[in-house]
Amino acid sequence: MPIRIAPGDRLTLDVQLAPANPLHERIPDPDPEKYQGIIHKEDWKNPFLIVRADGIEVVGVTNGRGPITVDAVAEALESLPDSAWPYGLIVGVEDHDASASQADRSRIKANRESLNRLLDKLGVVDGF
Repeated sequence: MPIRIAPGDRLTLDVQLAPANPLHERIPDPDPEKYQGIIHKEDWKNPFLIVRADGIEVVGVTNGRGPITVDAVAEALESLPDSAWPYGLIVGVEDHDASASQADRSRIKANRESLNRLLDKLGVVDGF
């Protein structure tokens, strides 16, 4: 609904906006002291993403349901409880291309590039 204001009149609005990045609102920045000594992915406690030719697997979340699209990763990460982020706003990411065909490697690369753009947009660091 338009609001008309006469010349010289003033209008003050009190508007509450939703945060642009719900993850950044809840989860602190990464704390390297909490994860710098981790060498094996099995020891990683924050979310871990596996980039596949057919999408992204969020370990512990999408297991058994198949990979999800890159676009669905934001919702999957936002749905995780604060306790899933002990190191702060950082995830582990691994490409699943060890035995992939050349065509699958190309799709993995494209998914990884899309995922990197999404993580940057969310303010999530790729740290493993």
